Amino acid sequence: MKSGPFIQCIADTYRVEEKTVKTVARFLKEAGLLTTGARGVNAPDMTARDAGRMTIALLGSDRPGRAVETVSAFGALTCDPEQSNVPQSIIAPDADYWPSLDETLEAYFSAEASGLSDRVASVELRPHNMTAEIELLKGNSDLTPRLVFTLSAATREELNRAYEGISAHQGIRVARSLGAGDLLPLMVAIHEA
Repeated sequence: MKSGPFIQCIADTYRVEEKTVKTVARFLKEAGLLTTGARGVNAPDMTARDAGRMTIALLGSDRPGRAVETVSAFGALTCDPEQSNVPQSIIAPDADYWPSLDETLEAYFSAEASGLSDRVASVELRPHNMTAEIELLKGNSDLTPRLVFTLSAATREELNRAYEGISAHQGIRVARSLGAGDLLPLMVAIHEA
C-alpha cells in the first residue's frame, strides 16, 4: 500500500482527521521513522513497522508536532516480564529477549509467526506515566493476558528510580487505546496491498 492510501486507511480506521494523519506522517518521514522514497508508481509500499509507528504516534499524543518524540519514547519501551503475564515466546518466538513496543507492534501488523496476530484485544498508551499495555484475548485462564511495557532499565532498582518522578504525577491522567476492531482493518489492508 502506497503512502496516500495508507494515510487514508489510518484516518478512516482510527477515526482521526486525515490532515492530522498526514501531518504526523510528514513529521515521522522527515525524521526517518517512516518509509520514504520515490513518488507515484515507484513509491515504496508502507510497512508493518510504519503501521506500528503511526499507531504509537496517534495514541501517544494528540499533538502532531510531538509525533517524533512520542514514537522515539514509546517505541523504546520494553516489555516488563514482572508485570506481564504471558510468555516471551508469544511476542517473538525466535528471539531470546523481550522486544520493544515498536518491535511488538511491527510483529502484530506483519502478522508474522508471533502469537499476536489473532490475539490482540487492545493497545493502550499512557502518556502520564510512560507505560503501554497490550491486552490479549482471554484463553482458558481467568487472568486477562497482558503485555506491559515500561522504560528500559538493567535492574528493577534502576527502573524504580526512572519512574520516581513520573509516578508522582498528579492531575488529569490520560490513557489512549485502540481495540482489536480498530487495529485489525489496518493489518488486513497492509497485507492485501
